[in-house]
Amino acid sequence: MLKVGLRQAVRRLQQEVEAFAQLEAMAKNLGWHRVGESACEARKSLSQATADANRALDAAGELQVKAKQGHVHEHEHGDRHSHDDHRQ
Repeated sequence: MLKVGLRQAVRRLQQEVEAFAQLEAMAKNLGWHRVGESACEARKSLSQATADANRALDAAGELQVKAKQGHVHEHEHGDRHSHDDHRQ
């Protein structure tokens, strides 16, 4: 569930980065230097947030793999198995 939310956040951040890049280019073309500079700073911040979200997504994936590998438990009759043993 966490990975789904992070993927959606990454996609949304990427869309915002593109939108601010377009705004920055348009503002510079129109000579709106302060607007262009602000759009540039917003784009840079969003790009950093995207990179951070991608790192979080990678970490969530690694944790999920470790949790899956480590999720072996013992039953009352002493047998050990992973949840993968029950898949059909």
